[in-house]
Amino acid sequence: MHHTQRLVFVIVLLLSLAACAQPQPQPPLPEVQLTEDEVGQTVELAVGQVLAITLPSNPSTGYAWQFIAGDDAIIAQQGEAEYVQGANMPGAGGMETLRFTAQGAGTTMLTIGYKRPFEPDEMPVRSFTVEVVIR
Repeated sequence: MHHTQRLVFVIVLLLSLAACAQPQPQPPLPEVQLTEDEVGQTVELAVGQVLAITLPSNPSTGYAWQFIAGDDAIIAQQGEAEYVQGANMPGAGGMETLRFTAQGAGTTMLTIGYKRPFEPDEMPVRSFTVEVVIR
């Protein structure tokens, strides 16, 4: 190898090593999914991770799951609740999913309640609480 060829080879080698050292974008963390069976449990999340809580719901009664309490500097609701119809019959219930995104490190109790939005002072007829720990 001539001196120039060797120099070009070394430069190409260094450039290819530098390309390998670039941090690869991390794939999004998997969504953590909870159902009514996990009520009262402790859930650990990483910052940016999404917590999805899916609970039985029947909007024809006027009731819906709503955020009640939790530190929104630690975990905040993401968008509106999603409702999926169960049996295709009038008045039949389905499942409602609320999503929350981990905002920052800390611990908070997250409570959602099943209540009528037009009765803000009424207590929820059902509630779902989990302890959320963000690392």
